[in-house]
Amino acid sequence: SSATCLFHSSVDLFIMQEDSETSFQQVLRDSFKGIPRFTRTIVVLVFILFLIQLVFPSTRHTLALTADFILASSVSFVQLFTAGFLEVNIINLCIDCVVFLWLGKYLEPIWGTREFMKFIFLINIATTMTTYFLVILLYMFTGKESLLYHYFWCGFSGIVSGLLVAIKQLNPEFGIPLFVFHLRAKVIPSLIVVITIVLMCVGISLHAAPFILLGTCYAWFYLRFLQRKGGSVGDLNETFAFSSFFPDAMSPIIDKFSGIIYNIFNMCGVWRWLGVSLDNPTQNNKSDSADAERRRKRAAIALEKKLSEADKQTSNESLSQVV
Repeated sequence: SSATCLFHSSVDLFIMQEDSETSFQQVLRDSFKGIPRFTRTIVVLVFILFLIQLVFPSTRHTLALTADFILASSVSFVQLFTAGFLEVNIINLCIDCVVFLWLGKYLEPIWGTREFMKFIFLINIATTMTTYFLVILLYMFTGKESLLYHYFWCGFSGIVSGLLVAIKQLNPEFGIPLFVFHLRAKVIPSLIVVITIVLMCVGISLHAAPFILLGTCYAWFYLRFLQRKGGSVGDLNETFAFSSFFPDAMSPIIDKFSGIIYNIFNMCGVWRWLGVSLDNPTQNNKSDSADAERRRKRAAIALEKKLSEADKQTSNESLSQVV
């Protein structure tokens, strides 16, 4: 009798484990259902570039950003486009593509494909060009020729970091599951930047480091001042100020510093050239700020609605399987 009970208990435990594994697999599959076409196209492009450099390693200095190679031939300028989509490490490739698919699933429908595409390509070009000029300046100050010939810079992480800034803007309190933790969206971009800087300080060479740092900065700048939605431009909400990337204790100092930088740009005519007609960002026009807050809330509601619909669909499918 005891042997029979033990047998039935073992069977029940095995069935429960199978159901748990099936449920996890179902949730995993449902998380990547309904991914827009353009998002999938970008991931295919990233995989193709990875395979090209894997099969033909000599193409790395052509596809990645290499300062001296950019003018080597009439087609070398292609690296200004491909560097931001090239991954040379299989682990980074998998992580970036999975995160990008998840981000694209929600951001592309909210923004629209055209705006989503515009954001990605602007961040990519701006990040790559800035990295190129920084490498040239670094060479001029240090005289190290290895910066021009030996080092190459690339990484899809820059675009992914920029999209994480967009999630921070839409819903800063949104919890993103990470293994056993739930991180709030507003801290993830800052956390990634800090980890990148720490790794660089301890001597770990990261091909994607400038793309991550610059991609985060350019994404914030574009969303803060330049993104057009309807009749309004940018997002002047205080929750998306530059100081929101830093601990609360540092906010007053960062706000003063960013105000000085803003005034310098204003004196140089940068804002007028970019079509930004704003007051000091620490003293925003109330109507503009309120409008930005309304748009942010609408986008956050849309994001939460899509997430809840996905969870509801997963629950219904799991229930139907049990029945």
